[in-house]
Amino acid sequence: MTADSCQEEFRLREIMHEYLQPDEDPDRELDEDLDLEEVDMDSLDLLALIVAIEEEFQIELDEDTFGECEDIQEMIDYVMREINLQ
Repeated sequence: MTADSCQEEFRLREIMHEYLQPDEDPDRELDEDLDLEEVDMDSLDLLALIVAIEEEFQIELDEDTFGECEDIQEMIDYVMREINLQ
């Protein structure tokens, strides 16, 4: 993993933490194994997360593919693949 990829993944994790675990201590690491069914997100929350990621990294994400991810690690992997395609 390159230094740029590490920085991008760190920033992605920060954004996801903000949207997926907003009540948690911001210094606590994002729980990658967190099942997304356990997260209290409706479709508008998911859309807001997608928009925040797209704006930060200047990419376009497929909402259906993103929404089909079962846990946070799957989301991270999907977004990092899309970032690396750009």
